[in-house]
Amino acid sequence: MQLHNKIHRLGLAVSPRNENATQDKNVIDLWKVLSSALSSATNNSQYPLLRSVVKSRTDRSRFCFVEVQGAADATIDSARKPHRLRVYFTEQTTFQWLREEIAQRCNIVPMYDTGEETEATTAQVTARHSVDYNPTYQRFVLKQKSYAQQFSHIYVSRLQQLRDIVTVQVDAKNEGHVPVLSKIIDLKADGQECVLIGTLLKILGDKPDIFKALTSESGVIPIEKVEKPLATTEDELLLEDESGRVELVGDIDVPRMVTGVVLGVRGRVPRDGAGGQFHVDEIFLPSFPPQYSLPERAESEYVALVSGLAVGQNSDAQPLRNHVLMDYLAGRLGDDKEKEFVSKIVRTVVVGNMIASTGKGDIQVPIIKRKTVEELALDAEPLKNADELVSTLAAAMCVDLMPGPFDPSNYTLPQQSFHPCLFPRSSHFKSFRCVTNPYEAQVGGVQLFGHSGQPLQSMLQCTLPKGNSLEDEDGDASMVTEQDKDEQEQERALDYLEQSLEWRHAAPTAPDLLACFPMANEDPFILENCPHVYFAGNQPRFSTRLVKGAKGQEVRLITVPSFSESSTIVLVDLKDLSCFPITIGA
Repeated sequence: MQLHNKIHRLGLAVSPRNENATQDKNVIDLWKVLSSALSSATNNSQYPLLRSVVKSRTDRSRFCFVEVQGAADATIDSARKPHRLRVYFTEQTTFQWLREEIAQRCNIVPMYDTGEETEATTAQVTARHSVDYNPTYQRFVLKQKSYAQQFSHIYVSRLQQLRDIVTVQVDAKNEGHVPVLSKIIDLKADGQECVLIGTLLKILGDKPDIFKALTSESGVIPIEKVEKPLATTEDELLLEDESGRVELVGDIDVPRMVTGVVLGVRGRVPRDGAGGQFHVDEIFLPSFPPQYSLPERAESEYVALVSGLAVGQNSDAQPLRNHVLMDYLAGRLGDDKEKEFVSKIVRTVVVGNMIASTGKGDIQVPIIKRKTVEELALDAEPLKNADELVSTLAAAMCVDLMPGPFDPSNYTLPQQSFHPCLFPRSSHFKSFRCVTNPYEAQVGGVQLFGHSGQPLQSMLQCTLPKGNSLEDEDGDASMVTEQDKDEQEQERALDYLEQSLEWRHAAPTAPDLLACFPMANEDPFILENCPHVYFAGNQPRFSTRLVKGAKGQEVRLITVPSFSESSTIVLVDLKDLSCFPITIGA
């Protein structure tokens, strides 16, 4: 026990990986074998002290897993006799001295075979790159979970936070020639040109009526599960503030606008306007937020974006695929050149939907049925499998785990991070971190921002494509292929990621069409800083675009495909913001 405490205090975690070996009382004592190696290493001047080599620059502990298989009559004195000792090093170069010490006492099976048979052969390994990490997603952590306040406070806070930003855009283009009204209620039907600032409200023609749904046989269907678009060509657009609202017509693209956007409009209400409509001549958007400069790098380092692993009881048609992915990212697969490349992946971000959907959310069963212990254990099986899967990756690199719409987290945005008790194995590693959805962090000075796909899906649901139809070069919509439709949807998704930067808001449709927590004093979805990388997870396919703001901001937009459907992950180069997909086959 004393040695056990010493090892853990110094940051080295050791555990037998073979359950059958640990049950044999005559098996060689793992702790005593390591005690001999540790005493030699700390007393001999040619080896560095354990304390100095275990900690990295980021003060993250290194881990070593040891598996022992001995003969039935194995004793400490027989450590030099034939038996098997397998040593797994998470950071192999850190424990090179320990590998050599144990190799002198017994026969070892190296983690990687070099193809050359020599005495005490050791594998050539490469240390994983590490970069500075600064989590900035704390603004999405709910400080008070109270539902006493109204959702209208969100719109009030949003307008207050963005009004001055829109006013700056108006002044830059208007130059004071047109008056800016402080309230919509001050608007007069006198034909005089003016500027209004407010929040958009889109009246969707196909939006489900909650009162009709309550009385229908099918019941209430979640709005995100409605397959057809909610938008029509007959939708109306209103601009409102705390004083009133007015309908907008004229030079504004109604089918492509969404509820919740704060903007300014220049126009007038005609003297003879019977409907009191505001005729728009120009719109003013908040535009891209300010951006930190991208740090210079001598070489490429990568962040892996993985979405939709969908770990279930037995739902995966390719059960080895997820394990192959974890082994690849951990550097356990491939030749030396491939491992050298993988060592440059500094962090993996799992972008939601770690757990597979059960498909039971569409049916409301009013009958309360108590589950047996076996049924409860079966329900927890996907989480257990997910924990085991992620722990194999967290042992080798830094992992950030975001919740998604199918995961056991709160339904409303921002989704809070998983409790560590849901991932007991992975939580033992300091490299594992449960984060919120949306997610924001600086990795090596590069600002990352993204979500698990709900805001993007909501924006696509309440808008229409350009022209409201697909046509070929001759204007014939019937000749359009499925590939053309897929390409258009890819472009639409990237368009609205870019638009959300122009609107300075990651989830403008919340809380009208997208469930969110009723924050009273602030709107955390407002983008105060422009990210370098902006991603949305759980998308049908991979697509990317590099966009530039009016003041030189550069943002890499990425739609991360669901891994369970596409077998594809995305690597982002922190050096130049380039990205590319990698497809994993099992």
